[in-house]
Amino acid sequence: MPILENDNRIFVAVDPGFDSIKVTVNGYYLKFPKEVADVTDLDESSYLGKKGNAYMKAHYIDGKQHLVGAYAATYLNENRSDVSNGTEESERLHDTFETFKTIDKEILIMSAIARGLIVYAQKSKSNFVKLVKTDNGSYDVNINGATLYVGVALPHDTVDRSWSYIENWLKDVHEFKLETADGIYNLKLDTHRSLCGSQVIAALYGAITDDEGKELDSDEGLLNEKRLPANVIDGGYRTLGIAHFTSVQMVEHSDSNLTFAMWNIYENVAKRIREETGRENITSNYIKEVMRKDDKMVNYRDKDGKGASLDAGEYVKEETRKVCEEMMTELRNKFDDLFEVKTVLVTGGTGMAYYEHIKDILQDSNWINVVLTDYEFQGEKITPDYAIVVGMYKVLRHAVDKMTASKGKK
Repeated sequence: MPILENDNRIFVAVDPGFDSIKVTVNGYYLKFPKEVADVTDLDESSYLGKKGNAYMKAHYIDGKQHLVGAYAATYLNENRSDVSNGTEESERLHDTFETFKTIDKEILIMSAIARGLIVYAQKSKSNFVKLVKTDNGSYDVNINGATLYVGVALPHDTVDRSWSYIENWLKDVHEFKLETADGIYNLKLDTHRSLCGSQVIAALYGAITDDEGKELDSDEGLLNEKRLPANVIDGGYRTLGIAHFTSVQMVEHSDSNLTFAMWNIYENVAKRIREETGRENITSNYIKEVMRKDDKMVNYRDKDGKGASLDAGEYVKEETRKVCEEMMTELRNKFDDLFEVKTVLVTGGTGMAYYEHIKDILQDSNWINVVLTDYEFQGEKITPDYAIVVGMYKVLRHAVDKMTASKGKK
């Protein structure tokens, strides 16, 4: 059931992915691109026209201003030569998991929490999260009499490496401003009550529990012995998590694969387009931005110097099937051709792109049920790219309920 208006607990779950960041606040969820751009030196008069709904600027670090989300993504894509040394730190690091130890990710996570709370205050009828207009025209995000709980989902292989770093700065009181198209919002957030979870386990937990994080007990549920063992494929932009869920309901063989994620597909497509068009500036990030648009065309000049275009979307489709086939070959080799696996649970944005291919590949394995995590949450179906953050929300809520119940018995 959803959080009631008179419930003074605020559950915030965050999935800080390599492509976009997702946040859920008491069942209200949203996402935006993960890019952060330092625009401290950009004159405000440089902005012309009306700022759109996706506009966000974080005043998080004293003396600094950062665009966050869609505006940052566009700014970085169109102004590569003007980017400051610190802004793309997470992009340049050789160990991509180290991105979670950068200041960009701190700004991103706190901006997501802030944006989620603002949207929650606007859309819900909560008695505890209110927007109060100040004398200078900004808004105070008031959280009065409520307890804030925060859960962060990280790639399985980096939980131990990255959470201690994030926890060190997250468990504090954060006072900052978030500017949107609607105005400036003032926040003072106590995020001491926080925990971390594995993305692949959060995705699995979300699929086997109800809205409150309680295990589903039905013949149709994944926990039914007729549906186990199960393999979970959690496809993201930079990592692809794979976990094996045994018949005795234990998770084993969990890891994060860097070979079969969407970044690899975009990287292969970028290389192919560079070779075919001669456009050396085509990168995986460029393809990512193109794929976010309705028109997925890439312009270039042919060998005769005439203007031409190609559909990057078609290249991505071809490469997606190829990489998915390679991933399934490795999965079959690792788990004895999946002879003992009864369910393959597919989640995440890349997982969603792989889903139909996986079904085609496994159509002759009639003992396997391929399931996509587009289950119902808070009365409506979620898309698989929200499965991790919704699963993390359920993990967080279950953990708090369990802790509360334990204290009540003492």
